[in-house]
Amino acid sequence: MAKDNTPECFGDPDTVSPIGKEGFPEPQEKCLACTHLKPCLKAAWIKRHPAEDYKFSFEENSTITRISRFCKRWSRLKLEQSEH
Repeated sequence: MAKDNTPECFGDPDTVSPIGKEGFPEPQEKCLACTHLKPCLKAAWIKRHPAEDYKFSFEENSTITRISRFCKRWSRLKLEQSEH
């Protein structure tokens, strides 16, 4: 499904960034020289991960909340130490 002058594989997640052995998308070496690399990988990512997958609240996730509080506290303490 090529648009304009884009290659036939444009935005196809299984072709341009298949899931590797460790479970992560792996961009292909043959794609590195392509002039459409960045928009192609972005289109592939969007096809693989629709926007609905990201509808969650950070406040509802207790781990993220604890990490956020830790980082804020650490940052405040470092700032106080640098003022002395």
